Amino acid sequence: MKAKQIPKRVKDRVKERSGGICEARVACQGAQAVQIHHRRPRGMGGSRVPGTNEASNLLHLCLECHLWVEKHRLDAADNGWLLKQEQDPTKVSAVIGESRWRLDDNGDYLPLAYEEWQDWKGCYRKRGFKNKSVAVAWIRRNEWRYIPQEPYQCPTCGMWHLTSREAS
Repeated sequence: MKAKQIPKRVKDRVKERSGGICEARVACQGAQAVQIHHRRPRGMGGSRVPGTNEASNLLHLCLECHLWVEKHRLDAADNGWLLKQEQDPTKVSAVIGESRWRLDDNGDYLPLAYEEWQDWKGCYRKRGFKNKSVAVAWIRRNEWRYIPQEPYQCPTCGMWHLTSREAS
């Protein structure tokens, strides 16, 4: 008996979610995504496990990043791009671009709960950052998703930002 293929409506949701840009961006800088990757692998001959072909279990990747994920399986697992069979893709977040998100079966990105964010940012080496200062800089750039801040207009570019201003 042949394993089920990914339904077209699910493929379309994943492609719409990515905007046609690689979601991992580990071996590229936002190249065109051309392949659908299963976070929880199908295994030899496919999988009949429910949810295998749902949007939460799928990523839209470029060829280079897909090859990187398959070659660096432990790092890919740390980033949420590969899951164990017993893991629920809707419960395990993934690094998408420079942020960490949960994926749902509707093809949406969901922000992490504040507790998950605190837990994730605690171990920078395990998460692939070279040193703590690089991790802190990344966290500061992304922390606005979890800490309410007032928008301000940047005097340099004239755009509105949600990140905190540097004290002058």
